[in-house]
Amino acid sequence: MNRALLQRLVPNTLAAATEGRQRADIGPFALFVSEASDDPIQSFAVPVAPAPDWRPALAELQQAFDAAGRRFRIEFFRELHPALSPTLYAMGYEREMEAPLMILHRDAWRPAPDGPARLLAAADEAAIDGLMLVQREAFDQPLDAAGEADFRARLRQGLARGSRRAALARLDGTPAASGLLLIGGDTAELAAVGTRPAFRRLGLAEAVCRRLLAAYFDGGDLVWLSAAAGAEPLYAKLGFRPVGTQLNFGNAGTK
Repeated sequence: MNRALLQRLVPNTLAAATEGRQRADIGPFALFVSEASDDPIQSFAVPVAPAPDWRPALAELQQAFDAAGRRFRIEFFRELHPALSPTLYAMGYEREMEAPLMILHRDAWRPAPDGPARLLAAADEAAIDGLMLVQREAFDQPLDAAGEADFRARLRQGLARGSRRAALARLDGTPAASGLLLIGGDTAELAAVGTRPAFRRLGLAEAVCRRLLAAYFDGGDLVWLSAAAGAEPLYAKLGFRPVGTQLNFGNAGTK
C-alpha cells in the first residue's frame, strides 16, 4: 500500500464534502451536515486523524449525528485506518458499501477521439436539467426532492467556482449519461457517473468520463474514484488502477 498516495486524496474528499455543508470537528473526525436535506447520503463523517481507541470518538460522533437530526454515516479508506472497521462492527454499525479505490495519473492517460459528451456551464440550465434527469434514473437509490435540490445547488455553485466539472452525453438530443469531477486539493474525484437504463451499453458513460478526464488533465495530475459494482472494467480501460478500498458504514437496521 502506498500510504502517501492515499493521504494525498484526503484533502480532496474534505474539500468536496465542505461545499454546501456545515463542518464540525469531532475528535479525529470531520462531520459534514447538509442543512438543506436530511437524505442519508447528504450528511456524513470522515476520519482526518488516527486514534489509539476509536470507541470514545465514535460514541461522541454518534451523539453529534443525533443532535443534528441526521443518520450516522462514515466514509473512509480502509488502508489508512485499518482498525476503524473492526471497531465499527464491534459497536453494531453496518458496512453499507465496499468499493475498489482506483487512481489515474496524467502520464497514464491515453486520450481518444472526441465523443458525444459535452461539459456543462453553470448558466446552462437545460443541460443541468438533463444531468439531473440522468442522476434521477441511473442509480438504485435516487435522492429525495430536498436532496436533489441540494445536489443541484451545489453543482451550480461548483461549476461557477471551478470546484466541479460536469459532463452530459445526449443521444439524438435526449440526455443519456452524465458524471462529475469534484476538484479540491491537488486531485479530483470522478463521481456520479451514470447512464439511464434505456441507453446503457452504448459507450456513453465512457464518453462522459473521457470528456471530464481530458478537461482535467489539461492541467491536473491525479484523478481517483471508488468503483461501483461492475464498473471496474470501464475504469481499467480508461487507465485507472486499484490502490485501496473505500468503505461506508451506517447504523444497522436504519435507513
